[in-house]
Amino acid sequence: MPQGTPLKDFYGRVYGYMHEQTNGDIWAYDFYGRMVGKYIKSLDVTRDFYGRNVSTGNTLAALLPPIEQQNK
Repeated sequence: MPQGTPLKDFYGRVYGYMHEQTNGDIWAYDFYGRMVGKYIKSLDVTRDFYGRNVSTGNTLAALLPPIEQQNK
C-alpha cells in the first residue's frame, strides 16, 4: 500500500490515497495502490495515469473510482 493521506467515504471506508512529494506535487492512488494521476504544482495542472492533462488545479479526487466499482 502506498504511504500517504487516506481518502475515506462517509462510512469511513478508504477508497484511495494522496501522497504529497517534497516539491509540492501530489500523487493519487486507488484503494489497490495503483496510481490514477498526479497534480503538478509548478504547472497547476492535473494529469491522469497516462500523462494526459485532465484540468487546471487539483482535481485528483475526481480521478478515483467510486467504491461500488472497486469491489468488482
